[in-house]
Amino acid sequence: MSDHEMSDILVVGGGLTGLPLALALRGGAQDSGLSVTVLSMEGPDDRLAPEMDGRAFALSASSKNLLQLLGVWEHVADLAQPMTSVDISDSKLAEVIRPTLLHMDNEMESGEPAAFVVEAHVLRAALAKVYAGRDDIKVISPVDVTGFEVLPGKVEVKLATGETHTARLLVAADGRASNLRKVAKIQTIDWPASQWGIVATIAHSEPHHGRAVQHFLPSGPFAVLPLTDNRVSLVWTEQGDFASKVTQMDDDEFLAQVRLRMGEELVASLGDLSLAGPRNAFPLSMLVARDYVKERFALLGDAAHGMHWIAGQGLNYGLRDVAALAETLIDAHRLGLDIGSLSQLQRYEQWRRFDSFAFTASMVALNSLFSNENTLLRSVRDFGLNMAGNLPFAKNLFVNEAAGTSGTIPKMLKGELV
Repeated sequence: MSDHEMSDILVVGGGLTGLPLALALRGGAQDSGLSVTVLSMEGPDDRLAPEMDGRAFALSASSKNLLQLLGVWEHVADLAQPMTSVDISDSKLAEVIRPTLLHMDNEMESGEPAAFVVEAHVLRAALAKVYAGRDDIKVISPVDVTGFEVLPGKVEVKLATGETHTARLLVAADGRASNLRKVAKIQTIDWPASQWGIVATIAHSEPHHGRAVQHFLPSGPFAVLPLTDNRVSLVWTEQGDFASKVTQMDDDEFLAQVRLRMGEELVASLGDLSLAGPRNAFPLSMLVARDYVKERFALLGDAAHGMHWIAGQGLNYGLRDVAALAETLIDAHRLGLDIGSLSQLQRYEQWRRFDSFAFTASMVALNSLFSNENTLLRSVRDFGLNMAGNLPFAKNLFVNEAAGTSGTIPKMLKGELV
């Protein structure tokens, strides 16, 4: 017997996909009538005052639409930097001049930016602010979820304390190393990587004008994303042995390495550089779950697909999951169908799995293509970038992907209620 009243949906994970899913079902501008309980591994203090860790997200226009419906964007808007243009180059590290092979004005046909850069701690604090004081969504934290069992008509979730929670559906939003995915015995397709991602925030004396730059270097992509208040976010990919050295450098040596990778033109345009926050390093790998759903069980966000940050789309794809799963569940509930049945959940899987797998596989190929010094490969990829730069329809494809408007997308990503 459960220790708590049965919910329609239990979401394990109070992060950047778990909390938006609960809001998409119960908050914002609509109420599905479904009861939602969130079991969060983090305590409320960690959510309300998250640490600045150097990470930032390039949120697509469609992700912005969703966050606006959920009442989150109003707490982010003043700290969201529109990404107005993107320049891409392909160079060896010793080449201080980095010719731009592809330039894109990062705007949709409406003139609105296709993407906005928001720091991770800003987005997390905004989500926590929306939740503060709410009583229609139950958030229980901190908890340690140890497993679950599917029973007739329900699923029972077990905590380390011995407590149990029951629901008609369990959603695992517990991250790339998802314990619940393992309990469900869902296999993954993995692409282990020797690369590490280094993140840092850099202040500069001259305006960046919303310009993002991505240099493809032999060790991996080096991206410079614009932030508010004359700052940029670095997303720097390195091999593991050198990455560990970078994290131990003093500030002057670190900034010298940053300038070397930025190249003379970008450094000159930004002016004086200084560190404006902590630096961190994270191991990079990629995975896609072989199944997104089972009876009364669904994977969400990084638990379903852990992506390389080469294109900065990981969270956007997680929010696509949120909108697709919410729409699937709301539609089923309105028709009086069982939201936890495999037949209903397969609509969500069919909607999201191919899209996520295709994108992740393309990132594997792209990372392999650019993270090397092979002269022939470099000639081929540079030719391809130059061709794309001269073909308007190719640029439009890139912008539509950045905006999250390509393919069949859920209603909430268009700013529409379900």
